[in-house]
Amino acid sequence: WEDVRLRDHFVVVDAWARRAVARPGLEDALDLARHVRAGRLLWGEVAEFGDTVTVRGVLYDVVRRDVIRTHTIRFPREPQTIERKFRDLADSLLLGAGRSPVASQEARGTRVLAAWEADQEGHGALARWDLTAAEGAFQAALVADPDYGHASLWLAHTQMWAGKPPAGWRASVASALASGSELGPRDRALARTLLQLADGQFPEACEGY
Repeated sequence: WEDVRLRDHFVVVDAWARRAVARPGLEDALDLARHVRAGRLLWGEVAEFGDTVTVRGVLYDVVRRDVIRTHTIRFPREPQTIERKFRDLADSLLLGAGRSPVASQEARGTRVLAAWEADQEGHGALARWDLTAAEGAFQAALVADPDYGHASLWLAHTQMWAGKPPAGWRASVASALASGSELGPRDRALARTLLQLADGQFPEACEGY
């Protein structure tokens, strides 16, 4: 994730060395994280059972010293997909479940955490039918990542629901389809339908909506 900042490796190593703790535990790690002004701490455990490796990650809020979320992955001792597995672990710890039914798919459209979080705020606002808040959230997502196609699409959809002129939101639909980010089949079908609505092709749009 492009906007997730990690504390400098050498600063952390030096801080550990100065503490001279023989077998540091979780409380030591939380103290050190606060010392180097980190907001979050990722604590991991690794275990092997037969030919399977199990990795459990726990994300902590350093100030409150509370668990934010946990996630566990398992893979063969010599996996071919270890990079994808650890990416899944990181995404699950950072993103959680999300607010929309296809949140994990939406996350693949951006590598900017602030954009994904704003997008999920937009879906939360839609669930409350607060179209003004939803529009603002999707716009914020696009400020964070202008190439986030999913946010472009749902900005257009929200503006359509709000009764805004098609000339204003058609460009957002076209931008979503042209973006380099990944749109799932559901979103691509919705984008095509919105384009038909914007262009006055109502029978075709009704068939696909």
